[in-house]
Amino acid sequence: MYLITGNFIVKADKREELLQLAQSMFAPSMAEEGCNSYKLYEDSSKKNSFLFFEEWQAQEAIEQHFQPPHFQEFMQKFSEMVEGKPTIKIHEIKATKQL
Repeated sequence: MYLITGNFIVKADKREELLQLAQSMFAPSMAEEGCNSYKLYEDSSKKNSFLFFEEWQAQEAIEQHFQPPHFQEFMQKFSEMVEGKPTIKIHEIKATKQL
């Protein structure tokens, strides 16, 4: 399994627009082959700070996720709504234990 984590701070005047844009990504992304989960969380301790948290079955699925027009459009709009540079990481998970 692979996880994508994306931490970013949205410009205060773009918060609602960003939330709508992010919501527009949920259904298309979840419909993609290999997507197990696609979530957005807000940090309650830091204003306008968010985290994308995505679970994917394979690296190839992630590479395909970056190709469709809806993703390209998202990235273009997203870059105009955030402060600074987002921190985006792909994590390869070798094993998971249930607690």
